[in-house]
Amino acid sequence: MYTINLKSKFIVIVILIVIAVGFGWWYLERRSEVAINSFDACVTAGYPIQESYPEQCRTPDGKIFVKRPAGTMCVQVITAAKNPKTGEIADFPTPCDVPLGWEILPPESAKQFCGGIAGVECPAGYRCKLDGNYPDAGGICVK
Repeated sequence: MYTINLKSKFIVIVILIVIAVGFGWWYLERRSEVAINSFDACVTAGYPIQESYPEQCRTPDGKIFVKRPAGTMCVQVITAAKNPKTGEIADFPTPCDVPLGWEILPPESAKQFCGGIAGVECPAGYRCKLDGNYPDAGGICVK
């Protein structure tokens, strides 16, 4: 009968712990890559729901999404907003999905198309960041 000595058991346990820690780290990193842009997406990602009215969900990076009370409606229009603390700009499915404390950007400054075959120009104070290096490349207006 084969017997495993204490040193071999220790090595196997250490290897299993390293694999478990690696998997946990990979899972948490992967979870943070999912775009969270609404209360429902925040809850689905497994972030905590605060006991308040209306309910709020907070992501690790500080975004707070508020659950809309039943019966309220919000227009379905992609809304650009800016986090005043970090300067991050993101698109949200509706104005109601913009996190608390973020500033909704006016449409003229929110990722406006530029360039293209028509040569669309950016507003004053913005430049066109093209997505290619060919004659009719398009892009978005950036500061």
